[in-house]
Amino acid sequence: MAIRRKIAVTALGFCLLLLGAWLLNRVSEFGIKNVFSREHHFSDERALTEEVAIDITRQALEADGYDITVLAPVEYYSQLPEGITERIFVRNTLNPNSGKVYWGPAQRDSPIKGNPFLVRIEKHGSDIRCRVYKGK
Repeated sequence: MAIRRKIAVTALGFCLLLLGAWLLNRVSEFGIKNVFSREHHFSDERALTEEVAIDITRQALEADGYDITVLAPVEYYSQLPEGITERIFVRNTLNPNSGKVYWGPAQRDSPIKGNPFLVRIEKHGSDIRCRVYKGK
């Protein structure tokens, strides 16, 4: 019984050591804010419109290594609230230079279900930052 316990404790310690090494590697490679998702930087002089947001978030998905041929932007608003003209780009009401675009399966019979990706976008001058999140 004592031997099994020692083996279990040793295995747990080894797993924690591997997890710590993986986290340190991610932090050193991408920075503390990018451990679980990476921030992508783009440069674009255009104003942040729905078309620009879709184009840039598509580039962010590609930079993250996803096959965008099977993905399409998902319409967020089926009925537009008063004063909103964008159906796909969900603009932040407090900061109009930021928002999000949801990406889902391009075809109905796709094995991907739901909204598998959320791409947040923020524009500062000509610098655009995007972060891709896997949906729930």
